Amino acid sequence: MQTSEIKELYAQKTGAPPGPAVSKFIDTLKVREVAKIWSAMGEGEDFIGAIKRIIGDQIRKAGGEGDINDMDLDANLRKLEELKKKQELEAKQLAEEKKRERERLAEEKKRREQEEVERKLREEEEKKQQEEQQRKQAEAAAEKRRDAERKEAAAKKAEEEAKAAQEAAARAMAAAEAAAREREAADQAEAEAAAKRMEEARLAKEVAEQAEREARARAQAEKEAAEAALKRVQALNEAQEMMKVVLEQQKREREEQEKIRQKEREEAERKLAEAEAEARELEARAQGQESEDEDAGKTEEEVKRQEEDLSAHLTIRRKDKDENLGIHGLIAVCGKVRAIELLPNGACDRAGMKAASVIREVNGMAITDKESLVEAVNQVRQEGLLEFQIIVEPPLTSDELSQDLDKVKEERKKRAKEQVMKAMETANQLIIDLCVVGAKDLGGSSKNVFAEVKLRAVNDGVVGSDHPNAQKSVTKTVKGDLSPKFDHKLRLVVPPKDCIRISLFGTKTIGKEYKGRVDLILSDVVPTLNSGGKATIKSYPVVGEEKRGEVSGTVEVAMRVKGFVSQEAAKELEGKK
Repeated sequence: MQTSEIKELYAQKTGAPPGPAVSKFIDTLKVREVAKIWSAMGEGEDFIGAIKRIIGDQIRKAGGEGDINDMDLDANLRKLEELKKKQELEAKQLAEEKKRERERLAEEKKRREQEEVERKLREEEEKKQQEEQQRKQAEAAAEKRRDAERKEAAAKKAEEEAKAAQEAAARAMAAAEAAAREREAADQAEAEAAAKRMEEARLAKEVAEQAEREARARAQAEKEAAEAALKRVQALNEAQEMMKVVLEQQKREREEQEKIRQKEREEAERKLAEAEAEARELEARAQGQESEDEDAGKTEEEVKRQEEDLSAHLTIRRKDKDENLGIHGLIAVCGKVRAIELLPNGACDRAGMKAASVIREVNGMAITDKESLVEAVNQVRQEGLLEFQIIVEPPLTSDELSQDLDKVKEERKKRAKEQVMKAMETANQLIIDLCVVGAKDLGGSSKNVFAEVKLRAVNDGVVGSDHPNAQKSVTKTVKGDLSPKFDHKLRLVVPPKDCIRISLFGTKTIGKEYKGRVDLILSDVVPTLNSGGKATIKSYPVVGEEKRGEVSGTVEVAMRVKGFVSQEAAKELEGKK
């Protein structure tokens, strides 16, 4: 039932439409109250009575009293309206009281906080005053101690002076007693007295002269002491000058040693390049030899037979004592010495020896390296032999040549790395040329990426959190790419056992996002670098840290060892930077 239907029903029951008060009341009826009217009418109750009962219920809920049956409907509605207004007024007053209470509590809280701040300020001021008072007391105590020490020193000095005065008084008393005895003796004998006075005058003169001599001796001693002090100062200045000269000499010696080490490294690189060139030439000659054998139409069995024949003794016949063996270029690999090129119509060529053959013996002497071959040839010359025996092995095949070339390269690389490691052991600092090329497949939400390069100290194999000379460097920020290219180049002067840490970050509106790091521990990385001064490019996996999120991706780094310097030279280089 709707409120409009209730109004029509009211008009039917009362014979007149509802007044403003009744109409307003009906409009404010809730669904459940309308249902109660309908239910009451269904049970036979009068419509007006049902409305009155609902009004009475609302009056009682609002705190009103009185018998509803004695009051008409309009009076009940007016009473209900008055009660509602009263409730609203009370509620408003209660809200204002609560608001005032909240404001009072807020002011009370603010007052307490202000009092707490003032109390803390007073405590800090009192603490400062106490500290200042304690400082003044400590200074006063120190001043008292210094006064006491000065007084003690003065008392000690006064005591020494008093002691000296007592000794002087004792000497004066003794002299007075002696004078008294002398005067008594003078009374007895005038001649003796005169003699004694003369003796005393003489003694006094001697004493005065002695005192003068002692004074001159003291002055001379003080003069000598001053001269000795001056000489010590001059000696100290000379020692300082000498120390400067020694330090300059040591610096020049270190520079000379560094130049020598640099020349040794350059010489090693040059020898490696020469060995590689010789190996390439040897390979070319071996291939040429094989092509000549194929052109001659020899079968594999004939070649094998010829190699076996060549392994036999060859007789070297020299035309005269001045003729050499006719060998141009030697290479020693794994205890074998090979002749790279033979002089046409030379002694070895006339004996049937071929290029790239291995020389095993010369006149009974085993040949294991270039030095042993030179020694054997010199012995033949000294003995003046025009004819002697040598033992050779067949020339290299392509597979053997390739294997020997690989062995030469490996041996050269091994020696170069040994030289690097030896230099690392003797050097205090390494000069590292580093290029952070870029990163790939990084994780995280931020796509604006940059890298930070720092040095980290390594203690007992563990990378620390700081370094006395971190040499921090930051790359550019690459936006919108989780596989950025930095091409960030820098030069670091670092101890050979420390670590280069590359940390990756992503920029954010507030702060930055950690994307992981790469630790390059030099004692592990440097031995893996290319020899010959070329940069080694490698990719290293990104690792994370606990409680800083998961990370992924790799970092590509180009790295080479530029040189080795001492700690003093490193400090000087850092100062120039």
